[in-house]
Amino acid sequence: MRVTLITQTPFSKVLVLQHSQEPKPQVTVTHGVQKGTDADMALVAIVDDDPSMIKLVRLMLSTSSVCSESFLAGAELFKSPTLKKFDSIVLDLSIPDTDGFRVMDQLAARNVTASIVLISGHDQAVLMAAKEYGDGIGLNLCGALSKPFSQQQLLGALDLAPRSVG
Repeated sequence: MRVTLITQTPFSKVLVLQHSQEPKPQVTVTHGVQKGTDADMALVAIVDDDPSMIKLVRLMLSTSSVCSESFLAGAELFKSPTLKKFDSIVLDLSIPDTDGFRVMDQLAARNVTASIVLISGHDQAVLMAAKEYGDGIGLNLCGALSKPFSQQQLLGALDLAPRSVG
């Protein structure tokens, strides 16, 4: 088997795997970075049922030193072997298999210490109530953003915003 690296970004790499018996190469896309280079990168989970929102959040995070994993449902997040390794979690309040409140309950029950930013298309009152709820059960909620939000708002909530020197 021969492995050829086609392209690599901080968020993904495309490898072509060729087996000697296979006439066509198999393309594999892996998210994240190689071991050894992720020590200085924050690990961010994105939980949202909308693939376009996940793509947008990843794009917004691309200017910072982060590695992200995305999940279309709360159940997927809890199956992740990296659950307790996330530095931050961007959590949509409305996901199909459960809601953000139940996800927050599970995060608290599992003693997850990641910083959490809530995102939602609901009005600000719902977001603030959810933030107060998360704070009340001992989670590290660092922000609540109404959709649509800006890159500056997201990075600021995650404390990844570029700082001016001087």
